[in-house]
Amino acid sequence: MSIVSMFSKIIPEGKLKDILRIPVYRTMIFFKFSKKETTIMDEKVKFCSFPWSKPSIDKKEIAGYFENYFPRKGDIIVDAGAYVGHFAIIAAKLVGDSGKVIVFEPDPFNKIELKKNIKANGIKNIVLIEKGLSNKEGKFNWNIGGVESQIGKGFFEIKTTTLDKALKNNKRIDLIKMDIEGAEIDALEGANSTLNKTKHCAIASYHIVNGKKTCFEVEKILKRRKFHVKTKMAGQLLTFGDRK
Repeated sequence: MSIVSMFSKIIPEGKLKDILRIPVYRTMIFFKFSKKETTIMDEKVKFCSFPWSKPSIDKKEIAGYFENYFPRKGDIIVDAGAYVGHFAIIAAKLVGDSGKVIVFEPDPFNKIELKKNIKANGIKNIVLIEKGLSNKEGKFNWNIGGVESQIGKGFFEIKTTTLDKALKNNKRIDLIKMDIEGAEIDALEGANSTLNKTKHCAIASYHIVNGKKTCFEVEKILKRRKFHVKTKMAGQLLTFGDRK
């Protein structure tokens, strides 16, 4: 597991994480990338990384998203919270040139690695939307409080959109994969029409929001949209929604 990935999992969501995130990530832009080749789900892939992080790829977590539905050629897949592209690149290879993977990643530092990984693998069927997801369009800031005087600018401005707005021209979605650090509930609330044309969902639901795991509210939202729902460990805690 990379330093950045470990940081993301260990530090709880909130102001402290926002304060610590910026100095950790700002140092990343000064390093050259190294490249690692590996095999995931019988697909050969290359991942770029900063030399000091040397990330290990959690193959079980990646495979877990495909546990209830395995993509076919020509599928349209949404990766909400693409991070650096581990899931997206595998999905893009599986759906082939006739398919498409639409990825959402607002983090300016994740996008650096994500774009390099897409290029390193020669992927042409990934569409990157550089926005966060919520229940409405807007903007929000990552405030860094007292760190501002040490590193300059005090926040990054992130634009948000909704799945309904971003995917309005897509007639169908075969799979939505989502892991957006506790914002899954808001994102699903902004996906009413999108969920109606979606066949399968795999939503990370291990986050804690307002003292409760997000799986409970995610299940309610998917059930209201007539999905068959189950939450289970598949590399991590995931809530699956499927239409028969």
